[in-house]
Amino acid sequence: MKKKLIVNNTNYTFLYTEDANLWVIAESTNLLSGYKIDLEIDLKLLGKDINWNEVSDFIFYLQRRTDKTNKDVITKSNIALKGLFNSIYIDSFTEQVKSNIEFKLSGINYKKTISTRLGNKYEYDLFFFPYNAKDKHMDIGTFTWNVKMRGNVLYGVNCDI
Repeated sequence: MKKKLIVNNTNYTFLYTEDANLWVIAESTNLLSGYKIDLEIDLKLLGKDINWNEVSDFIFYLQRRTDKTNKDVITKSNIALKGLFNSIYIDSFTEQVKSNIEFKLSGINYKKTISTRLGNKYEYDLFFFPYNAKDKHMDIGTFTWNVKMRGNVLYGVNCDI
């Protein structure tokens, strides 16, 4: 199945993956300026039917964020994820390796829209994959590292170990 949305004169096509119960736009360069990322809607997490108008509003929210806001959110996410990484792998990697760990943004998982008297807030996860900035071929692991967001506010981190 496919679902097409037009947001701010840009076409987006979600594909439904039945085995994962997931709607996804793969490797879009039109969601966050300067990033090639996926946008996922996990129906297991959403727990209800999709309101495609809310999804369109969320995409518009992402489109209108400034490059500075995106950079700030990703920088703060990297700081939080590095703290989690260092606590999990406290004895597994050298300090030099741990200091070179970076997290590359890979996608967004839209969760829900929360209506407030100040307007809509969007709840979503940013998902990242770690890599060694000095040795990109070093095996760090392949599971995702997630940053929980509400609007532009980071409120939690976790990893899918």
